[in-house]
Amino acid sequence: ISDRIKTEQALKDREARLKSIFNNIPVVVYSYIPNSLGGKFIYLSENVIDLFEISASQIQNDANYLWILVDYEYLTQIKASVNEAQRQLSFWSMEFPVNLPSGDRKWIRSESQCILHDDGSYTWDGVLIDITKAKQTELSLRESELRLRQIYDNVPIAIYRITRDTENNYWFNYVSANFSSLMEIDISEQVMPLPAEPVISAIHPADREHFLTVMNSSAQTLGRCYKEFQVGQRWLSADAMPLLHDNGEIVWDGVLQDITERKKFVESLIELNTQLELVVESSQVGLYLTDLTTGKSYVSPAYKAQLGYEPDSSHGVPREWRERLHPEDKERSIRAFQAFLAQTSPDYNIDFRLRHRDGSYRWIASSAKLICDELGKPIKVVGSHIDITERKQMEERLRQSEMRFRQVFHSSSLGMIIISRDHRIEAVNRAFCAMMDYTPNELQGRDIWDIIHPEDIPAARLRYAKYVSSSFANQFANQEVGYSVTKRLIRKGGDTLWTHYSVVFVRDSLGQIESRIAVVENITALQEAQHLMESANAQLEAIVRERTTALESSQLLLQQQLEKNQLLFRITERIHSSTNLQDILCVAVQEVRQVLHADRVLIYHFLNGNQGGVVLAEAIADGVTPLIRN
Repeated sequence: ISDRIKTEQALKDREARLKSIFNNIPVVVYSYIPNSLGGKFIYLSENVIDLFEISASQIQNDANYLWILVDYEYLTQIKASVNEAQRQLSFWSMEFPVNLPSGDRKWIRSESQCILHDDGSYTWDGVLIDITKAKQTELSLRESELRLRQIYDNVPIAIYRITRDTENNYWFNYVSANFSSLMEIDISEQVMPLPAEPVISAIHPADREHFLTVMNSSAQTLGRCYKEFQVGQRWLSADAMPLLHDNGEIVWDGVLQDITERKKFVESLIELNTQLELVVESSQVGLYLTDLTTGKSYVSPAYKAQLGYEPDSSHGVPREWRERLHPEDKERSIRAFQAFLAQTSPDYNIDFRLRHRDGSYRWIASSAKLICDELGKPIKVVGSHIDITERKQMEERLRQSEMRFRQVFHSSSLGMIIISRDHRIEAVNRAFCAMMDYTPNELQGRDIWDIIHPEDIPAARLRYAKYVSSSFANQFANQEVGYSVTKRLIRKGGDTLWTHYSVVFVRDSLGQIESRIAVVENITALQEAQHLMESANAQLEAIVRERTTALESSQLLLQQQLEKNQLLFRITERIHSSTNLQDILCVAVQEVRQVLHADRVLIYHFLNGNQGGVVLAEAIADGVTPLIRN
């Protein structure tokens, strides 16, 4: 029994140690079973209410209490990634925002491991961490506790007496009433003493030989005989003390009890410990527990890995903390920790740099809690280290970027405006104030529509609505991150200012418009010059049209005169070449008809008085009836 007690005590010590750690760090531990109805949390640490403002009992009764808090935009992505991780039985980690009942918004990181059981079901064991500040600051951990199972208070017990005779044969001299049911054999009508072979044969083959070995060892040493073995689906323990009689026989009076539930509990406890240790190792959060009375420390593998050491290394431990501090951080960090130990400061949350194994320095976000005895004296420190080097570097790059933007913004010769999501002017530069004749204070906080020309507002609103409704992905796929237009603004005195107005949208991680930056160029003078040029062009075109019309009229007159001269010339030539008057008249009418493009030309001789006249010569086009008959 001493081995069993040691094993159980070791497990309890390990449980107590992990429980002590998780009860004093800000992290929520959960165990989740997915199903067709959405799943169920079979375990959830009590401090979930601090994270989601909903109690663990509510969420365990209905997991939808938690799911409805998750930002809708992330639900599809979460489900898809969880399904893929479950398919591959891989470690899963994801960050997502939640909207709390109070209206606050937090960012959560969930890290979990999918376990496939023999019956085909799945269990997700993991942690939920508040990383709201980690988006800009540090991760923090909160207390959690291990899921424990109760051992049944009452276990079935059977009493037995077994004897080994001088010939090393084993006999049962007595068994209590429920012995048969525990051993799953019927010996109710057997006469005592009963040979032990039928009873021992009921023991699982894998345990049978070792059971006999333990009995023989107990007979030789007269020490306690304790053995756990399996009978069918049941686990039993036999615990007896031997007594040597004067006749050389050894008699054991013992107790047989059902330990099936305890075995299941121990196995699940081992499995739970393994899973929780896997979560701790996979979360990349370095944990430590220091006993202030002995100075001994426990650290997780991630704690040493952050400083470049293997889990079994003697370096990278809490006692080296002071030596590894960056010179610029040492004084304030030690002072803060001492105040924390003296309990003059309720919390210990600080960022500092520690020297890595390679000589570089890593930024660490450290958080710790005190464990005190019943008198309030600190006896242990439990804490966490999170490597935030990349976040610090990102913050520095962001600071440099913001500084460069401010320099460009304020020194630009072009007007610049920053406009909020609700169309309020957040900031303006000097150039914009100068062109609008306003002071910064007069513009900041005003609605942007107040300074846009009324005739341009409808088109501007439609254009903005288009960009709000368009998806973030499509915007970037088409590289439509802004637009440029000609827009009229109203100066302080009421004058109209013509501008070239370029807008770039600033979007959040969901693709929603957070603000927009407008770059404004005064083109009033250019616009006025363009109007003058357009007026001058119109006048010039009118003059050209007038002159062109006159020129075309002159050309027509000249053409007509030329044709007339040519006609007279041909007629004159005919007169000179012929003495026949009729021929001359016929040639004349033919020439005249061709020049005039007429259907009929004739020479008509009027007689004296009212006697009419005579057609002397006639020229007609094809298809026209002649007046002169041949």
